[in-house]
Amino acid sequence: MMLQNLISMLLYVSFVIYVMFGAYSLALNKEERLNRVFAVLCFCFSIWGFAFAATNSAGTYAEAIFLRRISVFGWGVAYSLILHFVIVLTESNWSQKKKWPILFLTLYLPSVFFIFFFCLYPQTANEQVQMVKSVAGWTSVSSENILEKLFYLYYLGFSATSFLLLIKWYLKSSDHDTKNKALYLLIAFSVALSLGTFTDVLANSFSVVKLPSLAPIVIMIPATTIFYIIHKFGLMRPKEHKIEYLEGVILNTNSRMKLFMFIGTILAVGSAINFFIRLVHADDRLTGIMLSCFLALLGAIITSIPYHVKTVKNQEKILAIILSILLPLLMLSYSTGPFSNIIWPVPIFFLMITMIFNNKKIFYTIAFLTILMGIILWVRIPDFDMLVGFRIYSLRLLLYGIGISLTIIIRNIYVSRLDENAKQEEFQKMISDISADFLTINHNDYRKKITDLLKRSGSYVNADRAYICSFSKNIDTFSYAYRWLDEHVKPTIRETEKYETAAFPWCKERLLNNQIVYLPNPGALPLEADEERAEILKHQIQSIIGV
Repeated sequence: MMLQNLISMLLYVSFVIYVMFGAYSLALNKEERLNRVFAVLCFCFSIWGFAFAATNSAGTYAEAIFLRRISVFGWGVAYSLILHFVIVLTESNWSQKKKWPILFLTLYLPSVFFIFFFCLYPQTANEQVQMVKSVAGWTSVSSENILEKLFYLYYLGFSATSFLLLIKWYLKSSDHDTKNKALYLLIAFSVALSLGTFTDVLANSFSVVKLPSLAPIVIMIPATTIFYIIHKFGLMRPKEHKIEYLEGVILNTNSRMKLFMFIGTILAVGSAINFFIRLVHADDRLTGIMLSCFLALLGAIITSIPYHVKTVKNQEKILAIILSILLPLLMLSYSTGPFSNIIWPVPIFFLMITMIFNNKKIFYTIAFLTILMGIILWVRIPDFDMLVGFRIYSLRLLLYGIGISLTIIIRNIYVSRLDENAKQEEFQKMISDISADFLTINHNDYRKKITDLLKRSGSYVNADRAYICSFSKNIDTFSYAYRWLDEHVKPTIRETEKYETAAFPWCKERLLNNQIVYLPNPGALPLEADEERAEILKHQIQSIIGV
C-alpha cells in the first residue's frame, strides 16, 4: 500500500506542476503563439498525470477502468502537441499561417482516432484497456492488438520527427543561445523518451512487480527544461507590464503579481496535501480527489488573475469571490474526521490577505464567513476527544509555515510601499531642483547645467553614465551630444562619432513611438535583435534605460 500511495502521490504532484506551468506560460504572454501551444501541452500533461494518479489509487476495478479511459485525453494527444510545440519553436516552414489547416489535420487526426477507439467507442475501449492490481497500484495489461501497435507507431514517429526538427534547428543556428536551447531540449527529450520506454514498456516485461505507467513523471524532465530556459533565455517572451502605484492602492503591479502567485502556489501545495490525506484515509476518497483537483485549478486561476484582468478593482472582486467560496469549502470539508482540530486557524490567513487590499467589503465578507463557520463547526461538533500524533503535528507545522510566509510577504509589501513613497519624494525633489536650475540657464553655463541634469538623472537610477542622443533629420544616424560619466568609468563612446540607427532597429522603433527602452541585461532583447545585442556587448554595456 505504501508503494501505491507513493506512486499515486508522485503522479498527482506532476499534475499540479503541469497546471502551474501552463498557467504561468499564459500569464507571461497569452498573445504569443508559442506560449499558447506550451500552455495547452501542459494542460494535456496535467490530464494525463491526474487521471493516472486517480487510476492508480482507485478503490474498484470499474473506477480504475473509467479513469484510465479518461487519460487518453492526455497521452493520446500529448505527442501531437509536443511536435506542434517543436514546429512553432523552431519556426519550421509548417508553422506558417497558410499551412495551419494542413498542419492541424496532420497533427491531430491521429489523436482524434485514439480518443475515439480508446475512450469513446465502448467495444474497442473495453477490449483495449485491461487493468490488474499489484502492490504498486493498478497497471494496464498490454493487449498486443493492432490499435496498440498503431499507438506505438504514432508515439515513436511523432517523437522522432520532433527530434529531427530540434537537431536541424541546432545545426542550422549560428546563435550561441539558440544552440544551447536546442541542446538542452534534445538532451531532455532523449532522457524522457528513454526512461519512458523503459518504465512503461520494457520494465514490466521483466519485472516481477508490475509498475503503473510513470510517463507523466518522466515527461516532467522536458517540461521542467522548457521552464528553465524560459527564465534563462527568455524562450517565451513576457508581455511588458507597467509598474505603477495607483491612488488608494497598497500593491503596485509587481507586488500584486507576487501576492497572487503566492496564494496560487499555496493552493497548489494544499491540493497535493489534501490528495495525500485522502489516500491515507480512504473514506470519501473520490470526493477528496475532486477537491484536490479543484484546489489546483483554482491555484492556477488565481496566479493568472493579475495578468488577464486589467483593472485592480476587478482583480480584487474576483479574488474576493474565490476566497468567499474557498473558505467555507475548506472548513466544511475538514469539519469532521481526525483533522478537524487543525482547520480552525485557516480563516486567520484569509483575514491577513484582506489587510493588503484597501477594500472594506472584502474584509467584512471574510470576517462574517469566519464567524459563521466557527458557529457551524461548534454546532456540528460541540465537543470531541482526539489523539494528537505525528500527522497532526506535521500539519500544524505546515500551517505555521504558511502563516510565517504570508506575514513575510505582507511585511515586504508595506516596506516596499514605504520605500516607494520615499523614492517618489526624492524624485519630485530632483525634478523641482532641476526645474529651478534651468530657469536661470544661459549660454555660458548651458553645458554645465546639461551635464548636471545627466548626473542627477543617472545617479537617481544608479547608472554609471548618462547621455543625450541627437538624431539626424532623416533618423538615419545619431550622435551623443552630451554625456556624464561616473569618475570610475572609462569612456567607450566618442561624442563626435555618428552611429547608424539601422544597427539598433528595436530600440529605435520604441523610442520613436515614445516608449521607454528598459533592458536589465542584453538577454532581455527579443530573439530577432541579435545585431543590437552584439553592439551593446561590444561597448561592455550591461543595462540600459532609454527615454
